[in-house]
Amino acid sequence: MAGIVTLFNEWAIRVVVPLSLGAHVVVTLLASVRRRQGLGVPTGVLWLAYQLADWATPYALSKLSLLSTPRDQRIIALWVPFLLAHFAGPDNIAAYSLEDDKLSGRKVVSTLSQAFGAPYALYWQVYMGSDQALLWASVVMVFVSFAKCLLKAWAFRKAGFAQIRSATEDHQPMCFSIIQAHGGKLNDEKALLLAHQLLHITKAAFADFSVDNRDDRLRKHPMLEGLFHGAGRRQEDAGWHNMCKVVEMELSLMYDILYTKAAVIHTWLGYFVCAASPVATATVGVLFWLYRKDGHRRVDVYITYCLVVVTFLLDVRWLLRAAASTWAYAFFNARPASWLRHHVFCSGKWHCLRRAIVSLDPRQLLLQEQRASYRLWSGTIGSYNLFDDCTDQYTRNPLSKLVKVVAPEDTWADYEYYSWKGFQLGQLGCKGQHVIRKLLFDQIRATLKKAFPRDKPKVHEDEKSAEKPPIALAPLQSLANDQKTYRDRRKLDAALGFVPEFQELILTLHVATDVFFLCNNQQLLSQEQGEYKKAIQVVSNYMAFLTAARPDMLPGLMLRSLYSVTRRTLLDIREHGCGSSRKDKQQLARCLVQMEKPNKSGSEESDSDVYRSELYRQSGVLSDGIILAQVLQRMLKCRQDIKSIMEDLKMTDDKNPHSKDIIMFFFESLETKAIYDYECCDNIMAAMLKLILEMWVRMLIFVSIRCDRDSHAKQLGRGSDLTTIVWILVDHASVFLV
Repeated sequence: MAGIVTLFNEWAIRVVVPLSLGAHVVVTLLASVRRRQGLGVPTGVLWLAYQLADWATPYALSKLSLLSTPRDQRIIALWVPFLLAHFAGPDNIAAYSLEDDKLSGRKVVSTLSQAFGAPYALYWQVYMGSDQALLWASVVMVFVSFAKCLLKAWAFRKAGFAQIRSATEDHQPMCFSIIQAHGGKLNDEKALLLAHQLLHITKAAFADFSVDNRDDRLRKHPMLEGLFHGAGRRQEDAGWHNMCKVVEMELSLMYDILYTKAAVIHTWLGYFVCAASPVATATVGVLFWLYRKDGHRRVDVYITYCLVVVTFLLDVRWLLRAAASTWAYAFFNARPASWLRHHVFCSGKWHCLRRAIVSLDPRQLLLQEQRASYRLWSGTIGSYNLFDDCTDQYTRNPLSKLVKVVAPEDTWADYEYYSWKGFQLGQLGCKGQHVIRKLLFDQIRATLKKAFPRDKPKVHEDEKSAEKPPIALAPLQSLANDQKTYRDRRKLDAALGFVPEFQELILTLHVATDVFFLCNNQQLLSQEQGEYKKAIQVVSNYMAFLTAARPDMLPGLMLRSLYSVTRRTLLDIREHGCGSSRKDKQQLARCLVQMEKPNKSGSEESDSDVYRSELYRQSGVLSDGIILAQVLQRMLKCRQDIKSIMEDLKMTDDKNPHSKDIIMFFFESLETKAIYDYECCDNIMAAMLKLILEMWVRMLIFVSIRCDRDSHAKQLGRGSDLTTIVWILVDHASVFLV
């Protein structure tokens, strides 16, 4: 047993060091995956490698004192600075999750403790009896690795929202000398450079800091006026395209601040470390090559050479990336005029250097991807449909069964309905861009125009606060799982004048949308109407996905029980109330409509419930959804106004006040009169589809601006999210007036 323990102590560090090196390389190669996706095999491998690299250094330092011979200790102690560099991590990742930034104090202490522990171990293992070549090689490398650890600790501090807020408050608008363009669509490179200059708007949004009136100069800047606006329809579309692209680039830069070391690499200290690292590593390699290796184990020599070569190649990579990064261009353009800025950055030499370095990127060589296109949002959104789920329309991914066993329910739902069944809107500017994305973002622009018109003066913040909010949040009261308690809560909300939880509104409109389309499934639609229908279904399924898988992205309480109760009720109705095929959605919809017929036969409930239906007694959400679908159906078929429809459905002030408030919320501020001006049925259907899409876009915008900022920040590390894009678009629209 003693021999086994000795053998383990001798070989443990020889196994851990190559593992640490491999984990460091994997993290380097896969770190950028998090810009595009939040779950999947690559992100799982990245997480494991990140944890392994974080664990290897403390473990290896603890094993150094257990080596058998002093001669072994000398060469193996040379590995300590390399392990310390692995602990510092590559430049393209610092924090794996937002919680790392929130716990930055603990992370800083942990990082610095390892940084100070390595020189101590090195002193005892190398200085005591080692020759001068190996000693100086270790000293040179340990100083560089120590500096990298300091940069990592500094990156944690700068990623905090308090630090971002302080930097944003001191921001001074730039002179916009980077881009000289006055119209047309921006390419990816120019959009990225402009995003650096407008990044303070996104920083202010994340740090909960309002940009002041200095940004009026941004709106009136002639270059930005030409980029974001135009006189004709084509120029307006190009301006909106430019704004969307710049916003996506800004969010990518915000990802750099929160999850990478970009904020500290592109400082004078960071540039010094980047320049010194390959020189120091090369020096260590030369000194070790000159060192006499007689008596050393061959495996130790091979491991050392491998560490030196791989570290040198990575250091060269980080130096080239830092020199060719647009962060460097923005950094030097923000500095006062100097010889370096004039001869390198203003003369165009930097652009030539960037093109030469970026041409070596594998994305350029293999995928022919544009230099900055990887920073654009992937366009993937989650998709969940309540009727599809309850009628077994989904094909299950075999891997999802494993994920469901080992992962929490939220993680499984996110994987199932985002990574596996997510809808691809398409990347902005790509050839053959998805028409659904264009319809959706055009409707977002039309909605924002009502709030921020260019031909009217901007509303001051004190006037905004005096306006009636679009919707208030329900009281802080949890929702019970049983249906009777849920009905009692609705009565309390109605009695006190409270509006429903936002998740209830989403599920209500989601049910109404599906039932409306299922009841009109036989009607032939034109190509344009079919595209609108698809866009509505995409947004409806996306908002239902947020309710089912990401409730933290929605305002108000995270009431997973509301979604669960609604789903279980719909399953129970399908099994026992309809007697239809398990996969017949239309029959299920007709069954719900039949159950919503008014019940006047008496009840144990109070008189206010005399017009309540059997469906309401089982689920208020499903009942309100069917009522809303009936309202839309009557608008389409009978061309009744909202007031007449509500009277026909017994939705008067003294009957069903809670449901009445829910239904009226969806039509508030919508121009429904336009539907009754058409004589052709096709035109009426087209107007109805536009009305429903506008309902969903209003909900989407409201979710985006009321979502917690921490939730938005978390999504940046999971491939970003549509709500985050819309949120920052709203902030830019308020500055530049769409």
